[in-house]
Amino acid sequence: FYQDVQLTAGSEYELEFTLKTDGPVKVAIYDDTTSSYLANSMPIEAQSDAHAYRVRLTVPGPDGRSVNMRAPVFTMDNAGTAMVLDSVVLKELGA
Repeated sequence: FYQDVQLTAGSEYELEFTLKTDGPVKVAIYDDTTSSYLANSMPIEAQSDAHAYRVRLTVPGPDGRSVNMRAPVFTMDNAGTAMVLDSVVLKELGA
């Protein structure tokens, strides 16, 4: 699953979240403009306790342009994987 967001090209962002999962999960950022994932996806293994994570990204494209992104995108490797997600924050750095 994912959330649609409007971000500014050329700006750096930090995505923070807390996650607990009973199976492998991948966290990524998807650029709707280019129909591709950014290179900084993060694999997360199963864990019995919730852990905090951070992902930094720079939005591609001409500086200052508004870009449609999906952030975060969570995909589960196995059917039936359960996860608990909390405290999702996406913030622009240096703003």
